[in-house]
Amino acid sequence: MSTTAPTLERRPHRQPAGNKVAALPATRASASRSAQLQFLAHSPPKSCSPTFNWPCPCSNSQPANINQSTRHPVMSGIFNTLKSVASSVSLRSLVNLSRRGSLQPSDDDACEFPSSIDFTDACAACDNPCAEHAAYSARTESQLDKTSTLAGSIKPYTHHLLLCTGNAAFSWASHINADSKLAAKIDDVASSLNGTRRTAGSGADAPVGRVVVTACDRPRSNPAVHFDAHGDEVEAVDILVFPDHIMITDVTIENAEQVLTYWFQHNTLPPAPLGTPFAPRLVPVEHKHHVLICAHKKRDSRCGESGPILIREFHRVIDRGFPDLHDQVAVYGTSHIGGHKFAGTLIMYPSGDWYGRVHTCDVTTLVQEQVRDGRTVKKLWRGRGLPLGKSQEGEKSGAAVATASA
Repeated sequence: MSTTAPTLERRPHRQPAGNKVAALPATRASASRSAQLQFLAHSPPKSCSPTFNWPCPCSNSQPANINQSTRHPVMSGIFNTLKSVASSVSLRSLVNLSRRGSLQPSDDDACEFPSSIDFTDACAACDNPCAEHAAYSARTESQLDKTSTLAGSIKPYTHHLLLCTGNAAFSWASHINADSKLAAKIDDVASSLNGTRRTAGSGADAPVGRVVVTACDRPRSNPAVHFDAHGDEVEAVDILVFPDHIMITDVTIENAEQVLTYWFQHNTLPPAPLGTPFAPRLVPVEHKHHVLICAHKKRDSRCGESGPILIREFHRVIDRGFPDLHDQVAVYGTSHIGGHKFAGTLIMYPSGDWYGRVHTCDVTTLVQEQVRDGRTVKKLWRGRGLPLGKSQEGEKSGAAVATASA
């Protein structure tokens, strides 16, 4: 009696839950790999584009025999091309070249920038890679706008009120007006100043336009706590006024409207009433240059990450590379200034130039070109909100205050 061996059922191989793509059989995989290599040997790389000005390394070349050489001729061509231009073109310029298609600005770009501004396209051409500079996280980089035009991405304004709270940027609410009645009051007063005309001082008869109000982490000049008649603590701030380049101390919710309106009308402060426990004062600004970096974490995480990194880098660069500027440049974190998608974003006074897409490797360039040489870095420039000539008026106004206080 013969017995038949039981037939074992062959079950299909189960893929793991996370792997939804089945593996190709060996013969198909080999054929696919061979076709891929053949395609690479006969096709130009994706980077070869007619928008580039350098010669395409794939032009007039015969299909390569991939069995004769381990180095692809396309890669050799790119390597030789890069070697030929490396002596005169920085790595960052090559990156800009790949985005713009030319080492020189086009006619369209030239029309976007005022001819009255001294621009520079110079970049700090580091001999070493940027590994020494702190980088933003991959998550933040993936959320940044790297294609839109920077120039013209701000709204014009005539004055900037910077509220010196002394509080760290990460502690601010998403909207400073919601967290501070004083900030809300100052913002309302600033809105009402539109159209005000000065009768004296710099900018006489020139109407006040849009007034920007932001907070910064600069400590108050007078840290003393003030109390009202009922024993309640009085919220007070110092206000840096740009482009006037002066500081008004001890502004409270009770005197904000009178003080700011009087300043913008008469270029001075009103007389302090008798019996006032503390009165606002005009104080000369000790720094010639101000770098205001958006670090408003609760408003947007991109500036919340990039802001503190840039603040540290500015201090590091100035301390190590520009010690003579140490007492001339103030670097502060500021609240929302707009354009978080262009982080890191910052404003530089006295010129009033706004910058975006700033990384740590750009800081040396900004200090050298903008602060020391007075030239605007074009590739990072968002615009100049202040009317041309206002920065010079502000410096004169600040000098007058300093003279009067001496």
